[in-house]
Amino acid sequence: MSLVEVIRYFAGQASANSGQPATYVVRRSGAGGAYVHGRWVETTPTTFSISGSIQRAGDESLQDLPVGMSADDARTLWTETELKTVNDDDGTPGSRSDVVVIGGVDFRVFKVFPATILDRFFRVAVGKVGVP
Repeated sequence: MSLVEVIRYFAGQASANSGQPATYVVRRSGAGGAYVHGRWVETTPTTFSISGSIQRAGDESLQDLPVGMSADDARTLWTETELKTVNDDDGTPGSRSDVVVIGGVDFRVFKVFPATILDRFFRVAVGKVGVP
């Protein structure tokens, strides 16, 4: 079984009969903003959908957890779409990583492992928003 088939199998558990990867909504902060009366106001975030498979965070992802976050608050997302982390931003006020909505709960991207030559999937470490 190829990696693509394995990911589709696990993603298909969310929609068991279809065999297709599950779809998740991603919110990306606007590209910048402006100071209005001395306060930073971000541009409107964009929203788009991605296909992928969600799994509990593995050993390698757990090593990269932010301080104060437990394994129960983290997930690993396999997707063909490259998502943004805080490190990808240019550091201007308001620049943030992508947020993936999983089962109605917001998860912030904190690490993206690059796709390899052998496969086309990114391994994305995400953690619940609002957890230290």
